[in-house]
Amino acid sequence: STSRQIKLAADIARATSGSLKMICIDRFESLSPTRQKLFFDEIKGDGYQYFICVVGDGNLGIRRLV
Repeated sequence: STSRQIKLAADIARATSGSLKMICIDRFESLSPTRQKLFFDEIKGDGYQYFICVVGDGNLGIRRLV
């Protein structure tokens, strides 16, 4: 499933990111709102900075979530 793919990719990125500690997550809109919340709960306070890409309607924008 997509949620497992994103989780595995994030786990691999954390293990290989080195000192930069920046991770980009793509296709986040593929997750249900419940899975998105679970993902945010999982990464909260882990010391990494995430760039989460979401495709949607409307203007291009950037939001800081934390």
